[in-house]
Amino acid sequence: LNVPGCDTSAPLPSTPKVRLSWSLFAMVPVTVQRALSDSGPWADIATIPAGTTVYNDSLAAPGTYFYRVGSGAYVTAPISITP
Repeated sequence: LNVPGCDTSAPLPSTPKVRLSWSLFAMVPVTVQRALSDSGPWADIATIPAGTTVYNDSLAAPGTYFYRVGSGAYVTAPISITP
C-alpha cells in the first residue's frame, strides 16, 4: 500500500523499558517484583540466577512502577520508576 505523505520506514513506537541492576544479591538467585504502588500487591516478574545483576523489563503501558529485588526473607526497599 502506498499512501502519499506516509513514511512506512519509520519505526513503530516502542514500549517503555526499565533496566534494573543491583549488587547486594550478586552471589545468590533473586526474584524481581513489580507493583503499581509501594505497598503492593507485588507480582514476581522474574527469577534471576546467581551471578546475574541486571534485569530488563519491557512494560505493557507507560506509567509509574515500583520494583524490589530479594532473596529469601531479604527484600530491598521499593524504588519507583517512571519510564
